[in-house]
Amino acid sequence: MTLAAAVRAKAKDHPMVLTIDIETSPHLAWTFSTFKTTLSPDMIVEPSRILCFAAKWRHEKRIRFHSEHHDGREAMIRQAHALLDAADIVVTYNGPGFDEKHLRRTFILAGLGPPSPWQSVDLLRTSRGQFKFPSNRLGAVGQSLGIGAKV
Repeated sequence: MTLAAAVRAKAKDHPMVLTIDIETSPHLAWTFSTFKTTLSPDMIVEPSRILCFAAKWRHEKRIRFHSEHHDGREAMIRQAHALLDAADIVVTYNGPGFDEKHLRRTFILAGLGPPSPWQSVDLLRTSRGQFKFPSNRLGAVGQSLGIGAKV
């Protein structure tokens, strides 16, 4: 039984809601200046990559954490792919603008097909559209709401 099938069987008739957040490395590049620099692709020595992610199903208490360091790159990528493949709804903070694009690029470069489609819920878009916080950064919104800053 695949991870997707096992998760769906456990949740029965409820939509599969997954919250996920990735952390990435910066691009490493050679540059001649630090002021108003434009980098061409040939200046990038090592492109940004996903270093780790944390995910949680709405119906579970367990937070899943996978990283290059702990799991190895291939296993980490396959875990993210399997979780997203099982999801009906994916909750993120700037996911469509950042996380989802990095994940999809990583999957295609790893030779994996696209995961099953899901409905995105972007809490950054919600924050910007519904509220006027002094800052829409995740840590600032969390502090304003009294639930703590991003760790």
